[in-house]
Amino acid sequence: MASALEREYERIEDTFDRAEVLDRTAVEVSWQLPEQARKIQSVMRGMLEDVPPVTVVTASRLLNINRKTVAEWADRGLLIEVRTFDGRRRHFEPIRLHQVRHVVRQLHAAGQSRHLVDTIWYHLEDQTVLDREDLRTSLQQMHDGDVVQAY
Repeated sequence: MASALEREYERIEDTFDRAEVLDRTAVEVSWQLPEQARKIQSVMRGMLEDVPPVTVVTASRLLNINRKTVAEWADRGLLIEVRTFDGRRRHFEPIRLHQVRHVVRQLHAAGQSRHLVDTIWYHLEDQTVLDREDLRTSLQQMHDGDVVQAY
């Protein structure tokens, strides 16, 4: 029989993996079907909001890093710490953990496994800019050829 931590890990990993599929699908359809892409992203966000705060042990497994590194990343603000009802143990906000996991997996796939903090920060900052509605609208207009010549 699996332990409570093992069940927690499997449940969260499954949710994160399904969220990745939704995210990839939203990106793939975003140019042709922007409204549907936003709906897909909304469903994905709702899934992640339903995940309870994540323990250090589970976060370290999800990120494929050791517990000490998880604590360091939290201390540096890369992971968002959430206090639970007992206030004694560290837990992490699942949406941010999912975002960090996504970047870590990309970096690992590209062969980078050391000194990840700065690269993750830059990626998250870039994503914040790209998530702005006004920028998204402008990019869609450019993609559609709806541009105005400057004088």
